[in-house]
Amino acid sequence: MIRFYTFNGGEIPYAQACFENKQAYIFFTGVIPVKPGSHATITSQKADIPPVKCEINRVEDATSTLYEIGFSLRNKGKYQISVTTEDNVEYAMPLTVLPEMTSVPNNPFTEKTDKYSKVSSVYMDYLFYFLPDEGSLLEAGSSTGHFSMEMARRGYDDISLIDVRSEPIQQAKKAFSQENLKGNFFVGNFLEHDNTYDYIWNTGLICSGFPDDIKEDFIAHAASLAPKLFVICGDNLRPYRDIHDPDERCRRGNIARGGNPNKPVGVGDAITYPGINVPLIFSKYYSRVLTGMISPREGFPGGERFWTYGERIL
Repeated sequence: MIRFYTFNGGEIPYAQACFENKQAYIFFTGVIPVKPGSHATITSQKADIPPVKCEINRVEDATSTLYEIGFSLRNKGKYQISVTTEDNVEYAMPLTVLPEMTSVPNNPFTEKTDKYSKVSSVYMDYLFYFLPDEGSLLEAGSSTGHFSMEMARRGYDDISLIDVRSEPIQQAKKAFSQENLKGNFFVGNFLEHDNTYDYIWNTGLICSGFPDDIKEDFIAHAASLAPKLFVICGDNLRPYRDIHDPDERCRRGNIARGGNPNKPVGVGDAITYPGINVPLIFSKYYSRVLTGMISPREGFPGGERFWTYGERIL
């Protein structure tokens, strides 16, 4: 699933992304009013691939009017997706279709029925899709490192884990040792870590209610240590249909959503994830940035999550 809240004429420094032969969905808010009965047009950069027209469906939710576009594309490559507003203004955004994603064989979380395992099963497919074939890996904010352990089981022999808490790192170290797996274990603040790697990843550290400046600290530091970064975050940014300025909507996205707004950020129902900002921050430090959605429609329990991948093109 792909979700965006504004088109801005191709100036967005990243691309929405989906996978070959995999159903994808785009949602955007009524801030951009489209003509009733209109279509979105997906156009390939390759002349031999004809444009695809997709019906735009109006969807109502608790906070805003949303429009939905669903599609599946068979050919990888670069595209542009465009819509026309009631004022006959066309807005366009880059779209990248990636080679087909296949499920990780012998996924240890697939057979389990609890919500945590269902989340882990879907996450694992995305994590392994973007993993390099070899090289040094760091899980930043690893907790007990169950994904890193699975990577070690599958032949990655230069894996590091770092967490600010000692207890989960000790648990991870013990688990690796019990299976004679190689790993490097660090207790400390990632922002003070100075080892370099080929690839850094995380599945939740920067979505835990942190404001954008802290997220940027994380992304900037990761970029100084590795040429590739992959993260999975929550996406609960409220669309705020009455606010037409995108910067203001992003600012409002940092305000606690629901519950007691006086709670500190990062506590229970005060958490809000301004997801639209993460790929924008990535684009300051990485020359190629892709972002896309993980949808409940693909078996993911709970609300959507989004992933962002960045790499420096040398």
